Amino acid sequence: MSKNEIIHRIALGILLLFICSISFRLGYTNAIKESQERSDVKCLHSDSPDEMSRFRQDVHARLKVELGRLPRSFSSPSESKDSSQFPRMMRNFAAGALRVSRDDILKEYDFGVPLKKVLDEDVDAMILYNSQSSLPSDQKLRDAAANGVKNDDGPIAKVTVSQAMEKCDTLNTVFLPLRAPHAPGLNECYALIGSFESYHINRWMRMPIFTDYNTKERQLNKDLTLRHVGRITLAKGVDDFTPPELWKKGQKGFLLKHFDSLKIFLKNVDSVLKDLKKLLQKRDVVKNNTVIVLTVNKGQSELLTNFVCSARSRGFDVGNILVFPTDLESKALSEGLGVA
Repeated sequence: MSKNEIIHRIALGILLLFICSISFRLGYTNAIKESQERSDVKCLHSDSPDEMSRFRQDVHARLKVELGRLPRSFSSPSESKDSSQFPRMMRNFAAGALRVSRDDILKEYDFGVPLKKVLDEDVDAMILYNSQSSLPSDQKLRDAAANGVKNDDGPIAKVTVSQAMEKCDTLNTVFLPLRAPHAPGLNECYALIGSFESYHINRWMRMPIFTDYNTKERQLNKDLTLRHVGRITLAKGVDDFTPPELWKKGQKGFLLKHFDSLKIFLKNVDSVLKDLKKLLQKRDVVKNNTVIVLTVNKGQSELLTNFVCSARSRGFDVGNILVFPTDLESKALSEGLGVA
């Protein structure tokens, strides 16, 4: 039995107690009256209309006082039932939720990321609202966002992008990795915490504390507690971007090998400048005495493609952009985009 139900029953008990008291009082006074009429004894009791009126007023006043002592949040069980899909303790940052087509929202807003497919299935995006005022104005949609719906697709209602974004003054986006059902991989969880706003995603993993490059001692261990790690830390115990070494097993490491490559450039810088001047003239790159110079590698190729395509779709001239690729894949891409 809930607290509100207990309070409700106590209030009803108090009310019934006063009703019983009134009934007893009236029955008692009637009995006295009948006895007086039989004995012809005159006595002033509660048969006086004024006295009965004062008695009723006293009862109602006492009842009002007793009910006033009940908690202000008192309500009947039907009224106290909360159908919201978010508990009261979360509604200061999660007042409701809707979902939209992921493809539609990516087409509506240029987030600068590629579209990833998983088994050719349709994927939806979830919109989380931080307050009642950010919910759509349509009452049915507001109720669906706050309380959820009952259908075969789940409790989160699906709407169009324009309906979902109607009252949003800002939109903060978080991109999560897509994973096919039952596919192998990390068991990832996401915590949404109401506090000071942060635009960074902190990563915590069940990893040991390590100080060297021995990968056997720095792999994911499910028996350990979660601890904060860098974003580039992988479960197999290595980082995506390992700091370059000067020496490795008595031989030149990654960093010194690049110094050798730099020597090649320095020895040939004059001839490179001549070739560069020919390229500038051939492509007519100089616009208003300005050239925009970019560099790219294979890992950043998606950003380059998005930058060039977005600029052209908005009518910007990319003719004065010159890209210096660092690998053959990036060179082919830059030439295909006409910026190398």
